[in-house]
Amino acid sequence: MRLHDVCGPLLLYYATNRALPAKLEQLSDVRAFETVKDFTCPASGKPYVYNPAGLPAPDRSMRLIVYDAAPAHGGTRWAIAIPISPGEGPLVAKVVAVPESRFSD
Repeated sequence: MRLHDVCGPLLLYYATNRALPAKLEQLSDVRAFETVKDFTCPASGKPYVYNPAGLPAPDRSMRLIVYDAAPAHGGTRWAIAIPISPGEGPLVAKVVAVPESRFSD
């Protein structure tokens, strides 16, 4: 649920700036989302990793830009995935479960 909460300000930031933020914490400044300030995994207590360049998602058409720092969910990490090439339209973000093996490639 927390990553879903992060998707809202992320999408609005992108729609306003046509770019991803340099730091995840910048999303706390997005108007109407000032209450989104917790960027840690509730299971591990570790801050989410933010990588604007992204890692390839399992389906390779998307990239993982926010993800758990550890596989704290039964050997998986939750992540926010966006298309590799967002194109001219609105950015699409979805929360996905990624097997730990994806991070050791």
